[in-house]
Amino acid sequence: MKRSILTIAVLFVVFLAFGQDQDKDFERKNYYELLGRANFFEVNNRYEILKDTIYYSSSGFLINAEWDEVSIDDKIYIIITYPNYSNGKQSSNDRKPLEGLVEENPVRQYIVNINGKILCIPKEEFEKIEKKPVYSVDFRRMRNYQITAGQLTLPFKLRPKEGDTNFQMTTDVTVGAYGGVRKRISKYSSTYLTIPVVLGLTFINVNENTTTNTGQVDFKSGITPGWTWATGIVIQTDRLSLGFVFGRDFASGYAEDWVYNNKTWYSFGIGYSFLK
Repeated sequence: MKRSILTIAVLFVVFLAFGQDQDKDFERKNYYELLGRANFFEVNNRYEILKDTIYYSSSGFLINAEWDEVSIDDKIYIIITYPNYSNGKQSSNDRKPLEGLVEENPVRQYIVNINGKILCIPKEEFEKIEKKPVYSVDFRRMRNYQITAGQLTLPFKLRPKEGDTNFQMTTDVTVGAYGGVRKRISKYSSTYLTIPVVLGLTFINVNENTTTNTGQVDFKSGITPGWTWATGIVIQTDRLSLGFVFGRDFASGYAEDWVYNNKTWYSFGIGYSFLK
């Protein structure tokens, strides 16, 4: 038992330590989605514009999240790259010149299956297009996880039946520090999943119904301090929080007599902010 408690404490300290230096790549944007039509020219590796073809896109077109800002012929262009989708083919090396074309009369071509092409668009046109970031939510990428720390508050606890004591919902308030793992689970909205590990102080309601050996002279009903460990799952959005937490309490002074000592309890909430 002591070894388990020590292990939890060590892990908790590690979480807190790493939580102070968060990964800079956390919430890495994979793409930006353009919410309007756009026209692009292709550029070569020397950033020379190939003006015989205009590549156009419709709303919903994705571009890689990083781009360059370059001056070409005294005009500022945004240089972007087209994501390397698995269903497309890199075609810039196989590009054949189209006969009879001149720069003043370029062909218009819809962007499709041109993975890896380098495209450019005048900066003033690019800034007019509404765009939104598309975040990476791949569960296999470690950089999509963040070590986090903060404070957790539990408003109530559900305690299963123990012996002659029936199921109870108690208002034993727990306030404690937590360390845990946090991950974005929506490509577009601020929706996160957090798995916290909690060590905290709890205030336990002790009475004759939840304590054995109440015949002892010094027994008094009331509130006694204790400590809690807990874990669970918390999902947070901009407008809603949904959490399920479970753990165990250890009461000081009544460790051997309190029927719920070291027994698993549960707590959940919708709209209640467990984490701060």
